[in-house]
Amino acid sequence: MMALLYLPLIYFTVALMYVYRRHRLAGHGLDPALADANERARATAEREAYERRHGRR
Repeated sequence: MMALLYLPLIYFTVALMYVYRRHRLAGHGLDPALADANERARATAEREAYERRHGRR
């Protein structure tokens, strides 16, 4: 029975974490794009590694 209460809480917490993080950054005068800076850096590193292995097409 308690799971029925906690499942929506967990679902919405995970779903809105990205939005809330961007809101907090903007609220403090920082660039909201900082919220996904690590993800962009990881994607760039993966792309460079792919291009080193397989070359540019």
